Amino acid sequence: MLNIGICDDCVDDMNLIYELVTKTLFAEDDMKIFRYQSGKELIRSIENKVFNCNLLYLDICMPEVDGLDVASYIRENRVDVDIIFVTKTPEFVYKGYMYKAFSYILKPGVEEDLPEETMRYIDEIRNSEECINVTSDGIQRKVPISQIMYVESSKRKIILHLKAEDIPFYAKMSEIEPVLAERGFVRTHQSYMVKAKCVTRVSSMEVLLGDTSVPVSRRYSQQIAEMFA
Repeated sequence: MLNIGICDDCVDDMNLIYELVTKTLFAEDDMKIFRYQSGKELIRSIENKVFNCNLLYLDICMPEVDGLDVASYIRENRVDVDIIFVTKTPEFVYKGYMYKAFSYILKPGVEEDLPEETMRYIDEIRNSEECINVTSDGIQRKVPISQIMYVESSKRKIILHLKAEDIPFYAKMSEIEPVLAERGFVRTHQSYMVKAKCVTRVSSMEVLLGDTSVPVSRRYSQQIAEMFA
């Protein structure tokens, strides 16, 4: 599922972006769009663990908490979301890219540029996204590695824990560990691997991925402590 967020304090601009995104991605069967009318509202949704967007269209010129503040908060807290700035001034274009923005769109040209940049984003994701092919409950699936938060081994099954669902399939941790280790996952326990950039807090007993706790065994505790020091 592609979850898209739009954060803009101007209702008219937000509605226009919504219409453009909807028209551009009309062929996407599995898509949801979430609206945020202020930077404070968006940050609050992250703090409340209900923010689940893959792509965020973010205005910069907003009162109280502006778009750069939001982007800074997102990156500091390792929130896994791609950002496209949509704003009325080119003044902050270089600062925007400091926060690893995918693109920077000026509102005077939004009707032309936003569909183009949105499709460029979709094409890049499709072309670059690596997947694990699994058979879960008798159905063959391609699971994007980018959506996996952590992996659990339970009896004869592996469980891929994504943001929105858990996908079990028959395999051994030793079979998928080499693939995931090269893509930013680290072992915390005989039965667990986590995506390093999703980790928000570390202790000698556990790592936290948002409000999800994953155990750390004595064997891996020093390695984990050094990695996240």
